[in-house]
Amino acid sequence: PFKKKLNINYQKNKKNIGFAMNVLKVSLMAKGKFIWFLGDDDLVIKNSITYLTKLIKANSKIDFFFINSFYLDKAYLDSFPKPFNIKFLPKNMKTHSPLKKNKRSSFFDLIDHRVCFDYLLGFYVNAFRRDLWNKNLNVIDKKMMKVSGTWSTFDNTCFFIKIFCAAFKNSKAFICAKPLSVNLSGVREWSALYPFVEIVRLPE
Repeated sequence: PFKKKLNINYQKNKKNIGFAMNVLKVSLMAKGKFIWFLGDDDLVIKNSITYLTKLIKANSKIDFFFINSFYLDKAYLDSFPKPFNIKFLPKNMKTHSPLKKNKRSSFFDLIDHRVCFDYLLGFYVNAFRRDLWNKNLNVIDKKMMKVSGTWSTFDNTCFFIKIFCAAFKNSKAFICAKPLSVNLSGVREWSALYPFVEIVRLPE
């Protein structure tokens, strides 16, 4: 049904190219002024696209938007018909960021545990100018991105942080405290590796 309302550019890979290369490929398929990454374990809140669009238009000098998200265990969805209708989302879900009010900041002010514990690692909470992203792809190591081991290199785990820091180091940022998506926990087979990502990859 969304094909009638949205211009969706869909492409299926012939083989699994891994998280990092897939995210990069999707970013290069994008055509709009801004990119907002969402994974297949994310739900979009009602009217979130409209809200974000208005936010971007009202803040024309902002290059990078941090967008809060809810957390929800996937098991909650199992008792509802598929596809899941977001009207059945529970109230009082935990949020990714504890902030309650929208806030303007510099880009590097986002790297603060009071904004978020994962320091931009959650790529689904970031919307940013596509042209600045594309101009700074030279900072990534594609050879390391293609290494097949799960989270085995910095570039196949969080290459996008390298691009963010190069592209938006001098940019103004905006923190959208209102959650516009729901991140489902209990979906990923690599969830047991997350402590390793926090202990090793984030400090890198």
